[in-house]
Amino acid sequence: MNKQKLWKYTTVVLVTVLMFSLVPEVRLFGLFIDAIGIDMLLLLVETQIAIIFFASYNQLVKPVLSNVNVWLEKIDPYYFLPSIAQIRECPVIVLHAAPFLVGLSFILVV
Repeated sequence: MNKQKLWKYTTVVLVTVLMFSLVPEVRLFGLFIDAIGIDMLLLLVETQIAIIFFASYNQLVKPVLSNVNVWLEKIDPYYFLPSIAQIRECPVIVLHAAPFLVGLSFILVV
């Protein structure tokens, strides 16, 4: 069974189940799914999940990571985050983005 037929059958089954509901709002939701299709509904849900994820990342995780970055720059003298232009010019400079790696390699070599 190809993908297009599977989506059609899934949509028909879901709309039928929703139309037999006693709550009028659920029936309207069934008509909404019938109008836009189940694949478009899933795309809308995925978009909302992505927006929530990125918003929570920007508000919760990014400030913590920026504080960790400042703390690592104070502790490790060889640690910094290179820009894309610096990486293109010298790809080995990416090793400086791993905390304590350059200092540890200096100690191991000596």
